[in-house]
Parts: sequence; structure tokens; C-alpha cells
Amino acid sequence: MKKLFALLSAFVLTLAIIGLATKAPVASAADEKWTVDPTLAEDEIPMYEMGSIYTTFPNYYDNAAKPDALWGGSSRMYPWNETRLRVAEYDAQGAATGKYYAIFFSGLTSATNSDGTPASGAGNNVNGYAYKEDGTLTTVRVKTGGSYTYDATPADPSLSHLRVNFTGEDISINMIEVSNRIGDGSNAQNLYNRMFVFDGEGRIIRGVATDGFYLKAGADGAAADVWAPQFCYVDGVVTPYAEGVECDKAKEAVLNEDGSPKLDENGEAVYVETDEPNYVYKRFMWEFFETKPENVNTAGYMLEGWDCDLWDLCLDVEGGYMAIAFLNGEGTNHKIKDEERAVTNATRAAAGKEALAEGDHFRACVAEIRIPKDGGTFDFGYLDKGVPTEAAKFCNIIRGAYMSGRNVKSAEIKTYNFSSKPLTTFDAIVNDKSYQLMAGKNYVEVLQGDVFKPAKNIIYDGLASAWLEEGNVKSYQKDLNALEYSMYVDGTMVVYKYPYADKAEMVADFLNDLTVFMEDVREDATYGYSEGKKAVTLDDLYPAGALNWELISTSASSEVFWGSAEMRAKWAWMVNYVASVRKANGLSTSYWETIDQGLTASPGTFNCEIAMFLRNEHRTSWPASSDYTNEENANGFLPKESNQSAFLNYEIDTTNDHIDQVHEVKFVVKSAGGIEQSITLNYVVVDEYTPIIEVDKNKLYIEPVLNGDKYEIAPINPMEIAKAYNARYNGVSIKGDDISQNIHFSSETLDFNNPTEGVHEVYAVVYNDVRHYAETKFNISITDVTAPYVEFYSSLVLPYGTTWTPELTVKKAVDNVEGNLMGSTIEWCVDESSAKVKTTTPGTYKVTVSVYDTTGNCTTVKKAINVTVLEKNASAKDIVDALAGVEASVSEIKADLGDVLAMVEADSQEIANIKAAIELLASAEDIEAVKAAIAALPEDADIAAVKAAIDSVKATTDSVEQVVTAKGCGKSAYFVEFLAAGCLLVFLLRKKH
Repeated sequence: MKKLFALLSAFVLTLAIIGLATKAPVASAADEKWTVDPTLAEDEIPMYEMGSIYTTFPNYYDNAAKPDALWGGSSRMYPWNETRLRVAEYDAQGAATGKYYAIFFSGLTSATNSDGTPASGAGNNVNGYAYKEDGTLTTVRVKTGGSYTYDATPADPSLSHLRVNFTGEDISINMIEVSNRIGDGSNAQNLYNRMFVFDGEGRIIRGVATDGFYLKAGADGAAADVWAPQFCYVDGVVTPYAEGVECDKAKEAVLNEDGSPKLDENGEAVYVETDEPNYVYKRFMWEFFETKPENVNTAGYMLEGWDCDLWDLCLDVEGGYMAIAFLNGEGTNHKIKDEERAVTNATRAAAGKEALAEGDHFRACVAEIRIPKDGGTFDFGYLDKGVPTEAAKFCNIIRGAYMSGRNVKSAEIKTYNFSSKPLTTFDAIVNDKSYQLMAGKNYVEVLQGDVFKPAKNIIYDGLASAWLEEGNVKSYQKDLNALEYSMYVDGTMVVYKYPYADKAEMVADFLNDLTVFMEDVREDATYGYSEGKKAVTLDDLYPAGALNWELISTSASSEVFWGSAEMRAKWAWMVNYVASVRKANGLSTSYWETIDQGLTASPGTFNCEIAMFLRNEHRTSWPASSDYTNEENANGFLPKESNQSAFLNYEIDTTNDHIDQVHEVKFVVKSAGGIEQSITLNYVVVDEYTPIIEVDKNKLYIEPVLNGDKYEIAPINPMEIAKAYNARYNGVSIKGDDISQNIHFSSETLDFNNPTEGVHEVYAVVYNDVRHYAETKFNISITDVTAPYVEFYSSLVLPYGTTWTPELTVKKAVDNVEGNLMGSTIEWCVDESSAKVKTTTPGTYKVTVSVYDTTGNCTTVKKAINVTVLEKNASAKDIVDALAGVEASVSEIKADLGDVLAMVEADSQEIANIKAAIELLASAEDIEAVKAAIAALPEDADIAAVKAAIDSVKATTDSVEQVVTAKGCGKSAYFVEFLAAGCLLVFLLRKKH
């Protein structure tokens, strides 16, 4: 039927056949080995990217979890830290691009401490300079809370360092003088490592780049992005280069035929002048000064009178002066060469000064590092220099800072709280009992009669790690006592953070509120903080003081202190407390009944009780008060233990609880940095624990094994997939004893002994008793490796201009897992691979078609299919000629037409006529009869005539579509084919009648 109707549909020129997109196997995504920095802003560029270090984000690298063949241990691992520099990016001309490099530095090489707790790396490796108590300047490492570890060196693996000036003043460090070579021991090799310095405003005031950026472009060892020459020789003197400067011409040695230098009669090399300007391709350090430095050479570099310990040049620049010193390779640590020593000694001899001794000598002008208040030094790490991408970024910073960065904010310190962790839950052992969260729920079972501490299920210390001030590297804190803990049980607060350290602090706060009220609300000229006024004191309170009716009245009034809803809310606890003390002492509390409304029947009694409490006194005459000279009465409101201790030790007793009673416990923890987290658990009282079922997800995917030319699937043992435990702590495991032997497995589609391909849902249940059981469902997926069974038609005829889809060539498609693809709601598709059928170009096409199931298994037609496209104005004879290649049995035609009849209800005359026509066709003895009927049509019965016939039945399209079952390829394929058949039969009916 598929082929016959495909042929007949050639006449349905006004309808489109809906095709399916080709389905091809989807390539798996590449494994992302490197973590991504979530703190990067849109305008930020990671300074480090794979190569010098193993991640763009300073997190712990777990090589065991993600093995890397290049792994070099902790020395090649980017440290764990939460501080970084944000440094401006510049273009080659020194103009800011609007983007910034994100540079991390220093830190830990482990995410956890030795005991497994999270590492406090955020605060441990912030390095800087500070004074000891004896006034000695030294390097420090910031500790939690802003204190220092003195004489500290960075503990990171050869990466970039930041050292901040914490002294509060400008400092100077001479790296040549061993006594003041801060943090570098007796070796001066780190002299060149302070590669840029920034001041407290973030302006870079000193810098030097690595050697490769000072070379001539294209020279051996030159970086891809070298510096444009900044200096050249003019009449033999090193001079700043700018447009219009006439530089000397560079000279090159004359060589002999054997490549050796040609020598003159004095034995000196012979040079000839070239056309290239004599630029200075030499590494130099620069430093910006607001006042002109005095230690500057008056003679040009390496000319008579030059001294290596002075700056070579001092340039007038915007806002100050730029000092320049030419340096030898960074590997020499700024040591001078023999020829530099010779010129310097000649200069000193002429001035009557002592000559330089033989041996290492460092240029004094660059050995002194000046670090402004709140500024810092940045060291470009040894490992980073060997990576061109990182080195290029660093050079960009130094070049841009040299040109313009000294005048604008280029660098700033950023801090991030990414190691701060929210409240989380975990399974715990409490009093030798297992308190564990039921799978996928926030419920914890507790045995009836237990007394338990709910906070034991909470991990809260992650909130203790935080930078309290953004950008302040000394504000890092990890202090559990600084957290504020609260707990609510069944809606009632049972643990709270008391806001005062002691009673004196509380009294001061109350008097402060009363003072503000008297000044701002009562507008009393006596009380307040402005000149000529005074703050309220305890002496101003009842009964001796002036204040009485200003605190409370017999009627509600916002003009009295207790009439303020805000003040009542804040101090309600105090009112309730003194009322409870008064009641405990047998005194009347009837005057407290309307306090929540801001009024009382006896202001004197009320104010007296409050005043005596605040003063720690006792009044025996009217109005009598409780005895607040008694310690318990005076300070009984103060917590008996720390807030943290109260949180951890709060207990719930289930002795009198009924089975299935639930206690809702809400935990709230607030960090010193203002971050507040909450989490709620429900503790349900039981007489026996609910069992636990755990499914090994790694065993839910099974691959058939190819044995010879046949795939085989081994029997499945479900006991290897799921395990069960009784949930009662047995002294070893929190999950309790293994009761996997009690699990019952069932599945409607999976025979464990004879498994088949596909996805099978399995149900598992385990019982402790009738009341306590656990159940779960999971899917076992056995990879479908079997291609669909497909029958293809060998040929197809299409009219000119109709819609071509490769699915027209498919007679039958059945998959071992998905079943009948032809009528399934599961998407199936075919793929035209060998030729593109163009229905506007008549002719015969040979196409290859493939059918995929949803897992990508493919069946491809063995022999190319002939697809014939008719001429634009094909006659009936043309159609008959095209039919010559059609092969179909009468039984196929009758059976398939019968299927269509069964799907159509004759509810109109048009449909009835079509049904009659189909019955006529189905009664034909063979396909030759159909061909003969078409051949008998008049010669002028062309495609145009068929269009007119189709128009007569288009009105019934919607009603027919509603009663025809869709065939899995978008819009109803049967519907389209049905109309196509009807259109052909219109010809037969017209001929017959």
C-alpha cells in the first residue's frame, strides 16, 4: 500500500507531504577537564589559562578524579585562594581597552586540611610587609582576623606573588643589603622578581617585562608581541625615540667567505652602516617619581662618565618624572657585565672614588624598591614566564602602565567568598544511634524515647569563612564563635542569638533609645546629643527621676516611649522578663495585661519595676518591686552558655511523643559578613527504622557483548545492583546491617535470566516488618545494538513539482525495541544520502535510503531505489509508461485499501463516492486492470484535469482528517494517501459513468 499510495499521491499536487528530519548519531561532548572561574566579570580576562597551571580557577585540582598525563604534582597546581589582582589591559599604544586581567596569586595546594576539614586558604597566604613590635620591617602572611605571621615567605608553587604594604606609610627596601633584603634570605636572585609596583591608588609606578619583549621582531627568542622600540642612538647617545627623531643607522659586521668576522689592520672587526635605525633592543626597568630623582647619570648609557649604580635617563612626563635603567638578561639578576664595570670604574677613578670590586654587582638604582602606603609589589612567577600566552598578557600590563598606567587606576585587589559554604545536612551518629536523612527527603527518623540533638545533622562551619570587607585582604575571618545561631522547633524559637555581651551593654542601648525618643519624638529641650543637652541616665528614671509619664501612660499614645510600636517590638523581651520575675516573687502582674498595647493602669508600678531591673536595685515601699539585687533576678535573662553551645546542645525528648509525631526544626545561621542561611529538617518519631535501599547507578547500563557475529546479553543478578540495610547503627556502619537478601525485585518487561535490549523499569521492595519497608524504582538500560527491520520499495513515480521525502520509499520498518516504527509515536527518520531528488527536474534518480531507530542503529537499502519525476505536463500515457516499473501484488493492494476503508466513516456523499471508488479498485483482479483503466482515458486527460477533480473533494478535507489515524510522520500520512487514491479513482468513475 505504501508504494501504491506513493504513486497515487503524485496526483495530489495541492497537498504537501510532511517529511521527517534525518536522524544521525549525536557526538558526545568533550570532557571538560578544567574548571571555569565563576567570578569572572564580562570585562575580565583570566590571566592564567592551561599551560603554566592546570586550571583557570583557583580551586583544588583532584588528579585522582580527573587524571592528566602532564600532571606534575602540587608544584604544578594552581593554589586555593580567594584574592586576586584586577589589572587593566592596554593596547599597543598604551590606551586602556576597557578590559581587565584577573590575576590570582598565592594560596594553598590543597582544598582540605589534614583532618579533612575545608582549608582556610583564603586568609593564610595573603603576603605583605609590616613592622614587628621591635620596629623591624619584615614580610608577613595575613592570618585569620587580620593578624600576621612574621618573617613569612609565600607558600605557593612558583607562581606569581602579591605583597601588600600593610605598614600604613611609604616604605623602601634595598634588595642588595642583606640585612634589609626582606623575605629573600641571603640570595639576591629575587631582586628582579618585583616586576611591577603599584601605589595605594592602584597606579602602576614601576615595571620591567621579560627579555623576549625587548628583542627585535623576528629575532631568536623574541615574543610574538614585542615592544615597539622606545629608545635609539642619536650621535652615539641613547635617546628616547619618537616620531621625527633622526636615529643613527645600525651597523653590521662584515663577514669573510667562511663566515668569520673580517678584521682591520688593528685586528678589530669591520662594520658597515645599514639603512635600519639603530634602535636600543635592551631590557629596561622604569619607575615613576613625582619629584625628580637625583641619582641619575649625566652621561649617556655606557659613555664616558657613566656609572652603573645611577639611573640612565630621567624623562619629563605628565605629573612627574620617568627614570630608566637598562638591564642585562633577567637570568643575570641585574648583574653588570665586565664592560659596564670597566666604564663605571673609569668614571669613579676620575672622580677619586673607590672602584667596583670584581665579582657580582647589582645596579643600586633598581635594587631599592619603594612601595607607597597601601600599595604593593607583584612578582610574575617563574613557571608563568615560560608560557607565551601568560607572558604576553604580563608584557601588555607593563607596556601599558609605562605609557599611561601611572596616571590612572590600573590595579586593584579583589576578594571573593567562594569557599564560604551554605548550611548543609549530613548523616550523623548521636548517642550510638543513626540519624540519617531518608533518601531524597528532609526527614530524619528518631526512635521513640530518644533524647537527641538536632543540630548534629547540620554542617555550619562553611559560613565561618568569609571576607568581611570587599577588597580588604586583612578582613578575612574564620571564626565559628562569630556566627549567629538560631533554632525553631515546631514554629517556636528555642535558640537565639542574644544581642548583648552583658547587662551593662543592654542598659546602655536602652538609655540610648530613650534619649533618641526624648529628642526626636518628645522634642524635649533637655535630652539629646546636641550641644546644651544631655543623654538620659538611670537617675532620670522612676521614682526619683524626672521621667515617668514620658515612658508609659494609662492611654495609648505615640507620644510616650512604650506607645512606639517599634520600641515595644524591640524591648518586649525585657517587659516579659521583668513580668515573669515579678510573678515569681508573688507580686501583682495585672498591670502588664495591656503592655502590648503601649498602656497600663498603673504607670508608676510598671516604671518602678523596669527602673529597679535596670539599676539592679530593690524597692520595698509602694510601688514595691522585685529584688534585683538578687543575681538570678538581675541577670537571669542572660544566656547560660554561648550561642554556639546552645545551638549544638539543644535537645528534643521524644519520650512522651506518639509514633509518627513530627518535629519540624528550622536551623538559621548568620555569618559575620551578613550572609544568612537556613535549612529545615523534619524529625519523625518511629518505633523501628525504615530500611534503606541503595542502587548502584554504575550497574544500570549494560552493553551486549559481540560473540562471533552475534550479540549476547548475560543474565542479570539484581542483587549486585541494589543493596539494603536495616538503618540501625551497628557500631560499624551508620546504615546498619545488610539485609539485601530480603529485597524482592519485579519487572513487567525484564526477564533477569534472559534480558533483552531496551529500557526496563524494575521495582524493588524490602521489609523490616509489615509496617516498615522501603521501595524504589530504577531503570536498567540494555543498549540497543540491533538495527531496525526495513522493507523498501524498489521504485517510485513522482509528478513534476510535488514534495519529495525519502520516507515514501519505506514499505515497512520494525525495531526490536521500539516496535512498529511506521505507526509509532516514537520518532523515526530516513536519510537520503546518494542523490538529491529535484521534482522540478524530470528524470530518473537513484537514491540510497537509511532508517534509524532512536538509538542510532541504521538499516540501509541494499540496492539504489529508482525515483522517476514526470514531465511538467505529463499525459495519462506518460503516467502509464511510468507505471511499467511498479511492482505490487493484488493482495497487497486489497489489504491496504481495506485498512483505509476501516478508518473512514461515510458521513457525506463525497466520502461515500470515494469509498465506492476504492471498493471498485480493490475488486480489480490485478494491477494491469488499473493500468488499463488509466490507459483508456482520453489523451487530453492530463494533470490539469486531475487538479479540477481534487478541488471537488477539498471541502471534505478537515472532516476526513479528523477520522483518520496519524501514521507517525507528522500530519496524517494515511489521510494524504487516501485523498490521493480518491483523486485517481475520480477518473475511473468519470470514465465508467
